[in-house]
Amino acid sequence: MTTYTEMTEKATEQILAAVKPVNDLTKSFTDSTLDSVSKLPSLPRPEGVPSALEVVTAHFAFAEKLLAAQKDFAFKVAGAAATTKPKSSAKS
Repeated sequence: MTTYTEMTEKATEQILAAVKPVNDLTKSFTDSTLDSVSKLPSLPRPEGVPSALEVVTAHFAFAEKLLAAQKDFAFKVAGAAATTKPKSSAKS
């Protein structure tokens, strides 16, 4: 019998395998676009506007903090649920 963990791991592998070709295609398209754009005259970046790498770094830092907070919350709720005994519905 397949366990929940085994099913989850298999689904994770399948999702990541499906995402990789899309990421590769997107990267190829981006490289091609940037190659074309690099031939145009460059414009200065306005002061105070972050670079693409700064934006990605900031967004992933936020996402990591949010995921860590949600993980902590989920473990607390799951732990509380695991230690709570259901009340008996039988009347005496």
